[in-house]
Amino acid sequence: MPEDKLLIYYAGHGFYNQKTEKAYWLPVDAETNDTTNWIIADTITSSIKGISAKQILIVSDMANEPILALSSKMSSC
Repeated sequence: MPEDKLLIYYAGHGFYNQKTEKAYWLPVDAETNDTTNWIIADTITSSIKGISAKQILIVSDMANEPILALSSKMSSC
């Protein structure tokens, strides 16, 4: 609805690929060697553009780490 307010809060891992210049949100089931479950930030942006809320706030508390560091952290979870 046009008067609605939307809050999107994400706390987790993220990754920025310098070669492709793409940013990703990595859900809990993300695998470092399989990007199938990685969420491209552009997809989130496109989805949000289709929402007709009066106000939208995105809070992203994301650890943006090199993929090798991520790999060791994910395997210990």
